[in-house]
Amino acid sequence: MERTTLEVRVLKRGIELLGSERALARRLRVPLPDLMMWICGNEKPTRVTFMAAVDLLIEAGDTSGLGELHSLSPEHDDPADFGRSAGPRGQ
Repeated sequence: MERTTLEVRVLKRGIELLGSERALARRLRVPLPDLMMWICGNEKPTRVTFMAAVDLLIEAGDTSGLGELHSLSPEHDDPADFGRSAGPRGQ
């Protein structure tokens, strides 16, 4: 069974919230074909685009689908650090 990535889950939820793939592409200011590649899991969106999609979910008050983002360790002050290895502060 293929595991759905966090990026795909966030983007799919964004589509549900906005009503269509086209609406999400407009909101994220990306070409629709790029969005479709990310939804299929063929490629990953840039960090900036992914964080814009996360912002959309947060604005809608829908953070339940963010799963792995909820488990960021206290060392991470900035969500942009998601995916980087956690190390002691100041390093």
